[in-house]
Amino acid sequence: MKCYYHPDREAVTRCVKCGKPLCEKCVRKLRKRFLYILWKDYDYCPACYEKEMQKLIKEWREKRKRT
Repeated sequence: MKCYYHPDREAVTRCVKCGKPLCEKCVRKLRKRFLYILWKDYDYCPACYEKEMQKLIKEWREKRKRT
């Protein structure tokens, strides 16, 4: 399987959101809470990573406004 962004490179994983195959250079790791007490690393493509970060920032800002 080849990387979506670099067709000359082998993919090592897939994006958890869109499923695009990704090489080591393209994958973005995001650590998120899992079952409230555990943490897990998720693999994202650059586009989905940016969207997820914007979502998390928005949630964080809304939470800060309430406190």
